[in-house]
Amino acid sequence: YWEKELEQGLKLTGSEQKEQELLLANIMFVLGFLTSQHKSPGKPWLVFLQDLKISQIGQSSGRSGKSLITQAATLARASFYIGGKRKDITEKTEFIYDGFTRFHNIIEVDDLYEFADFNFFYTQVSGKREVNSKHISKQILDYPESGKMVISSNYELQNTDNSTMARILNCAVSDYYHEKTKYNNYKETRSPLLKFGRELFTEFTEEEWVKCYNFMAYC
Repeated sequence: YWEKELEQGLKLTGSEQKEQELLLANIMFVLGFLTSQHKSPGKPWLVFLQDLKISQIGQSSGRSGKSLITQAATLARASFYIGGKRKDITEKTEFIYDGFTRFHNIIEVDDLYEFADFNFFYTQVSGKREVNSKHISKQILDYPESGKMVISSNYELQNTDNSTMARILNCAVSDYYHEKTKYNNYKETRSPLLKFGRELFTEFTEEEWVKCYNFMAYC
């Protein structure tokens, strides 16, 4: 409801304010989940980061700051990166975890292709992970050492059956940060750099780093 509050100058209703607070609590919970090294067998979740603004099929929103959430988590824990844009991301998977070890806490799949087979990822969320690396023998990592997975996407999740939803920890990010283009109705481009005058994380002062890590520990 940032448009109503900031651009229209209107006061939010109680329910709208509560919804915004719950969205913040959801992001904080996800940060806490990803940075905690404990893996509960009863909560074998895969974090799915998506835009709160729903896009039509074939169109993406993006530029909302989802990467800031994953970046914050991977500053605190060792991560393994997988680029998710290629169309065959869930087809050519033999070496998709090449280089992943039990010392990685987080598996980040960045910007997942819209029509990727989501089933490929969640089948190993609740159990052992099979890691096939080049030039060395295949490894089978037990659940506690298999890492937590976070997937970001600019699109809606295609598969929403009960089995999928039971394994997903959803995290929605609003379009407060956005890019003004000829294809949307935004009045201006808004980014952390434009708002704060410097880059997050890379241009933090020592005091800001302390506040950042304290915040994540609180989460």
